[in-house]
Amino acid sequence: MKLLDYCGAGSRLPPEKGLALDPSRFAFQPKIDGCYSRVTLDRRGRIANVLDRGGKPIREARDLIGITAGAPDSVLHAELEAHTEAGNRIAAARGWRALHLFDCTRCAGRDVSGAAYQDRYGMLHRMHADLECTGAARRKLWRVDGQGDAHDRGGRYCKQAPRDLRRLPIVPLARGESGARELWDSFVERDGGEGLVAVRLDAPAGARDSKRKIKNGDTLDATVLGVESGVAELAWRTLTFLVSARGKIAADLVPGSVVEVAADGWYESSATPRFARIVRRRTDLEGPMDKDEAIKAVNNGLARLKEDARQAARAAFDERSDELLTPDDVEREFKIKKGTQAAMRSRRQIPFFQLGGRMPRYRRSDLERWLAEKAVPVGGER
Repeated sequence: MKLLDYCGAGSRLPPEKGLALDPSRFAFQPKIDGCYSRVTLDRRGRIANVLDRGGKPIREARDLIGITAGAPDSVLHAELEAHTEAGNRIAAARGWRALHLFDCTRCAGRDVSGAAYQDRYGMLHRMHADLECTGAARRKLWRVDGQGDAHDRGGRYCKQAPRDLRRLPIVPLARGESGARELWDSFVERDGGEGLVAVRLDAPAGARDSKRKIKNGDTLDATVLGVESGVAELAWRTLTFLVSARGKIAADLVPGSVVEVAADGWYESSATPRFARIVRRRTDLEGPMDKDEAIKAVNNGLARLKEDARQAARAAFDERSDELLTPDDVEREFKIKKGTQAAMRSRRQIPFFQLGGRMPRYRRSDLERWLAEKAVPVGGER
């Protein structure tokens, strides 16, 4: 079930039009790359749930539940660092996910969705200011020992992940034409951000065109290798990728057709177009292609896809081989009870690591090699 109070950005503008919007009516924010999130606060102002735009709980936000985030009985809207390559990369580098707040449709038990955006945005800052003044904005939940490891109040090892307003930054807002250009240059051109969002300051939540994405768009001319079940396989330089192929544009596509493809940048891991879509057929770029050439093009594309799949499988296997396992993991996957593991470790009969007094760890590849050496050959000598 989709959210009824969704208030994310809608239509898209190129930079030359978006940055030229009336500065007396619009302000500009960086577009955070992540997952749209609706955040409900309980009667104590703590996060009760975090839902995606489909109304389903977001698994990656579970550790945010219970953090004091604002006024009691409020509904906030944010972007969670999850579900995208950039969001996951930033969260992994930091060690925890942030929830970037940008709107509020309920504040202290009162529906404020009809208020102007500039007023709703101000409510977010007042909530943070109130928490700062009461001392609830920062919480010290761990101490760091001489080796740099964190311990909770009970002395146990823990993750250095804050549970306070450091997890809930407010998305900044730039006003004026020069402010918009400066934000574009710093966030997009210099830091590689996805784009900006233009927000209409006098608009109520959900108003048409009240929030508009400002993003660069890439276009390329690709050759069709084949079309099947509404999906086209395209080739561009040395890359092959799949896009949706439906409607009038796709009706007459055949192997050898050339199409213009629009994309929102490139995926980091696979170097393929992001959100690729066919814009039009470029008959002016098409040359004659006979049946044999078409079949050859399709076969070459399939061969490249198979090779890509083999390389991806090999990379996944190598990553899994280097994985470190806990005693619980070994008991679950290899059926060696933890008590048996402890006895074997004391007699140095099983390969393991013991770092800084922590729980022992096992490298998966070491265990698999060790088990293979223990195997009794069929029909061999006793």
